[in-house]
Amino acid sequence: MCADVYAGSRFAVVEFRPSVTIHKKTNSEVVEIIAEDNYSATYNMSKHKFETLNMPFRIVSAANYSGRHRLEYVFQDHHCKESGGLEETPIEGVELLLNGRPFSDAVEYISTGGEVQHIFSMNFPLVRPKFVEQVCYGMVGFTLKLGSL
Repeated sequence: MCADVYAGSRFAVVEFRPSVTIHKKTNSEVVEIIAEDNYSATYNMSKHKFETLNMPFRIVSAANYSGRHRLEYVFQDHHCKESGGLEETPIEGVELLLNGRPFSDAVEYISTGGEVQHIFSMNFPLVRPKFVEQVCYGMVGFTLKLGSL
């Protein structure tokens, strides 16, 4: 998931637009990931941070599929910079959760066809406002691997 987040001392709501990039194109008739394409993250001025962002998604398997699903964490990278500026400041300490549990390695389960619902959440650290507008953005990467029983 990729995202652009815009924050400044004058803005209370920012737009968060994750997108999915398929690095290896395959026509899978076995599994599909379904997610919304627009989310909003609210900046809490009194707490100096974005509120937790929850992003529901579904993994839908073909009815005749039985096998292992392994959702693996790959990376995260988040930065802020002053609007129009070139210098980036890393945002460290963004906590990733999958279904309310820390997500830093992998989650594995057996699918016998049908749908599994997940909620991917991001808890943000302090991001202090500045006197000029900041542009904050980041990326989180994970993969879904299929295996046999």
